Amino acid sequence: MREKYDLRALFVEDEEMIVETMGGYFKRRFRELHYAQNGEEGLQKFIELRPDIVITDIEMPRMDGLKMCAAIKEISPDTPFIFTTAFSEPEQLEAANKLGAFAYLVKPIDYGELEDAIAGVVGKLAQN
Repeated sequence: MREKYDLRALFVEDEEMIVETMGGYFKRRFRELHYAQNGEEGLQKFIELRPDIVITDIEMPRMDGLKMCAAIKEISPDTPFIFTTAFSEPEQLEAANKLGAFAYLVKPIDYGELEDAIAGVVGKLAQN
């Protein structure tokens, strides 16, 4: 079993099946895990909970992950983000990079790449 990180994470995803599969993985990886179903709810939960890391889908109803990330960056510029998406759109990748995304992963998620991204965030947070 890989180590459990002493971090609070917010997972923002609108697809229930992905929440179930990836949520189980995240529960084993983070000390505390919170969910949101769209960007609006994610932003509100971020304001309430101030998690250490945000893992978010990009395409969601009500507010997409990019807009949510931009709003969170205004509140907390150093919060790391990992974006997940079913679409490999160059415009989305460019927008995510401009927002300072730590990683941009295309679904179906490769858990090795996800683990590397999380370990990178942990390393970055340990430096701060």
